[in-house]
Amino acid sequence: MKGSLIILSLLLLPKIIFCQDAQMECEFKALKGGQIVCTNPDVMPSPKGGMEMIYTSLYQSIKYPSVARDSVFGSNTIIKFVVDQFGKIKNKEVVREDMIGLDLPKQMFNVIETLIWLPGTCCGTSVAVEFYLPMKICLQ
Repeated sequence: MKGSLIILSLLLLPKIIFCQDAQMECEFKALKGGQIVCTNPDVMPSPKGGMEMIYTSLYQSIKYPSVARDSVFGSNTIIKFVVDQFGKIKNKEVVREDMIGLDLPKQMFNVIETLIWLPGTCCGTSVAVEFYLPMKICLQ
């Protein structure tokens, strides 16, 4: 009886780990600092209130200096960060910053850290996920 229970557990374990009923396997990669993230989550992390909450919060919080308004038509900024399995923000990094010195990435990080994040999931389990957030400011 005990032997058949062990064999049954060994047969079911891959199905549970790799979520084969849903035809999906969780894939992971290690980042520079050793953080392990899921590269293909079933559900991406998002702030409570959805993605619209990010854009609304950024729109209300970002301060674009008047000096920059006079000299350029806009800028692109891309940041990336990890939302861990508990919904905490980690491994913050600037990917692209057109207008250096305006502190747009810092302002963006300040906004995302004030939001309550729901972690990503893979096969029903909370996982850490790398998240890219682009912001394009167009001035007229």
